[in-house]
Amino acid sequence: MPLTTLRHLKPEALSKLAPESLPPYHSPAAPTSGADWIKLARELGSEWKKTVAGRERRLELPRKELQVLRDLGFGNLLIPTKFGGHGLSFRDAAHVVIELSKGDPNIGSILCFHLYVSALPRLFDFIDDGERFDRAIAQNRWLWSKAHTSRNMKEFTARPLPDGGFLLNGRKEWVTAATLADITTVIAHRTDRDEILFAYLPIDRPGLTFHDDWDHLGLRLTETVTVDFHDVKVSAEEVIPSTHQQPIRGYPRFYGILSSLFVSATNLGAALGSVEQGRDYTRNITRNRRNSGVESAAKDPYILADYGDFWIKLQAGLALLDQYAGDVQAAYARRREITEREFGELQAKGSALRIYSTQVGLDITSRIYEVTGAGAAAHRHGFDQYWRDIRTLSLHSPLIYVAKALGNYALNDEAPGPINFI
Repeated sequence: MPLTTLRHLKPEALSKLAPESLPPYHSPAAPTSGADWIKLARELGSEWKKTVAGRERRLELPRKELQVLRDLGFGNLLIPTKFGGHGLSFRDAAHVVIELSKGDPNIGSILCFHLYVSALPRLFDFIDDGERFDRAIAQNRWLWSKAHTSRNMKEFTARPLPDGGFLLNGRKEWVTAATLADITTVIAHRTDRDEILFAYLPIDRPGLTFHDDWDHLGLRLTETVTVDFHDVKVSAEEVIPSTHQQPIRGYPRFYGILSSLFVSATNLGAALGSVEQGRDYTRNITRNRRNSGVESAAKDPYILADYGDFWIKLQAGLALLDQYAGDVQAAYARRREITEREFGELQAKGSALRIYSTQVGLDITSRIYEVTGAGAAAHRHGFDQYWRDIRTLSLHSPLIYVAKALGNYALNDEAPGPINFI
């Protein structure tokens, strides 16, 4: 099993960290504003776009590319500056994911998952905002994975130990970035009570077995594999505590809201990447259609109409994402007083964005060949990857059930409630 490079501290050291012992980390090359982070992501995405088709054919995992993200501090985008992070808004962080996904949706989706998974400590803690965890993440520049599938929840167990830790046993499927990350979060059913344990641990913890079984249609470089846990020890310091006055039965409410935002950003980024690559191909390579009556494919009225349709749908998607990101930011600012009804309405808006970005992404990436022609179907161009990646990402949560919940909201005014596993 390849081991990650943990930069400064082991997770067990979390409890020993005094806030003043962790000064803010800023790479010499790191931007200082949201706009500059987006620009840097665009530059990196453009570079990685040149190699992604070959890397995907060779199944070459993006270890070097992810190390660049670590070194520049992309994992710290949402961590408040007072805790050593970069303090970006949700909107700016989503646009960073868009730009990376335009170049390589594998990398965009890995950062997408990291951003909302590493937020768990602060989403469970509205008193101190997960300060102890955020400072360690920022200082070490950890990249987070997630062992979160809720299938067979009661068969994946956490047995409490006298020292406040737990022993984890069971199997987790679909662990994205399993050995590409530094840390994985894990959810397990506690054996001492009918609650869920949320914890995290380094990926080189004894008792973890990683299976090389990711052979799916898309997101082929995300290393989304099965992981077995055999008496895996989680220390008391690695348990993610909740300050919410209720039993832990599922995710904190903002978790699904952020997931919708960043997954939608990945979808829109992949669709934008497909159109940008298609545009260059149409202008420079696509042959004029027979009997079109125009001198070049770029002047073909039917091709122009398709590109116009693509543009309209993407502009609508980006506007919806920006509006939703603003709503999430405003809600998070009043997180200590937000009502369940407001949570439900925000969740409904996020579900709508997720469905729309998926539908638009699948439509555009499947129709891109209509504006590029037969030559674009060659493997070396990699146009198919965008559709495959969006299609695979869409299956994480069947959209028909999401649409049903939205229909209940639209027709019966019943806002979606929290998703509980037990």
